[in-house]
Amino acid sequence: MNGIQRTMRKLKEQQKAQGPYQNHSRFTMSNAPYLLAPNSFFKKSKAIRLLLGCMVMGLLSGCTSLPIAPQSNCQRIPVGPGPEDFALDLSQGDSAARILVSSHERREWKPGEIYAVDLDSRSGYPARILPRRGEPEGLYFAPHGMDIRNVNGQSLLYIISHGAQEVEGHQYVLVYRILPDALQYLGSVASRFFYSPNDLAIDSSGGLYVSNDSRNRGSLVEMALSLSWSSVVYCTPESIRSGPLREPGSSDEGCILAAEDLASANGLAIERVADKQNDSGTVFVATSRGNVLYSFRREESGRLVDRKEIFEAPILDNLFFADKGRSLLVASHPSGLAFLRHVSDGTVESPSVVYMVNLESGHSRALYANSGEELSAASGAFIHRGHLYISQVFEPFLLRCEFPPE
Repeated sequence: MNGIQRTMRKLKEQQKAQGPYQNHSRFTMSNAPYLLAPNSFFKKSKAIRLLLGCMVMGLLSGCTSLPIAPQSNCQRIPVGPGPEDFALDLSQGDSAARILVSSHERREWKPGEIYAVDLDSRSGYPARILPRRGEPEGLYFAPHGMDIRNVNGQSLLYIISHGAQEVEGHQYVLVYRILPDALQYLGSVASRFFYSPNDLAIDSSGGLYVSNDSRNRGSLVEMALSLSWSSVVYCTPESIRSGPLREPGSSDEGCILAAEDLASANGLAIERVADKQNDSGTVFVATSRGNVLYSFRREESGRLVDRKEIFEAPILDNLFFADKGRSLLVASHPSGLAFLRHVSDGTVESPSVVYMVNLESGHSRALYANSGEELSAASGAFIHRGHLYISQVFEPFLLRCEFPPE
């Protein structure tokens, strides 16, 4: 959901510059027309400002009612700020399972960390920063989407990093080998197709898919009008370069635009065959402005074709497989307006839903639904050992809930 956060940051900057509206700290019906005046064209026409404001209200308000979901006992697991994405790490065996968490203070845009959370209940689920070794000079670590996979006998972590500048910074995918007590830097991917990277997924060869949540990073117009300008990029394993960070475009010989014309591509997942080592040839993409979960057939080149709609719900986020690969868990933000207010003010609650979607039938059910009192702006969820783990965009904790039965 980084695109909406960037929009709110830009709106707040514009408020300060405009003067009369600098005290409006929240996105409300009363100040929406003025907040949505990003350039001189809109400033010239009050009618256009009002029209655009109404359009955004209609697009973002959505239905705030929550689906029926089982009641379950949940506990907080404290981690670093902004735990927007996470992944189950079994590199040390099932008995030493842990969660690696992408932590980044997104409201203030400070450098982030990777946290490791031990899932042994006897330990109390402590979270600790996992040291990163061998990184190139000048790397500003601002982590976002991530994935873990065993490739050629090595447990690897791939993670998106946005750089020191939220909108104008260089966009990278960083690759690390997972060690028991550290992450060893191996290389990076820098492509001119990384317009606004949000999430990624690793294939069996070590190649990767990356979703762009917009064509123009920080674009207010794309978000407001739900334009289908975003894309998914595929990069081969050869696009990963060791050594110093490269300029954007240095990996382009190994990267292609795999899918286009999406309304804010977000969560990605690559389906695997029964052995869990190889890929089936199907890739799933969730869209945040299109509100649709798609399946694609993958061609040998990595291009994604035969797009099909599987599921629809408001503002979809990250994807995780469940039920032995037969279902996907997807987080949803049922109120775009509440989410926008939560972006600028952490005390404002934003409702969350986690759906389980059967990939064969398309049947879905809500595993978790909350108005925001327990957790605001859930970004992803997975099931492990009878418990549902939920991440979120801003606040410094995960949720661990008893997994609701059918």
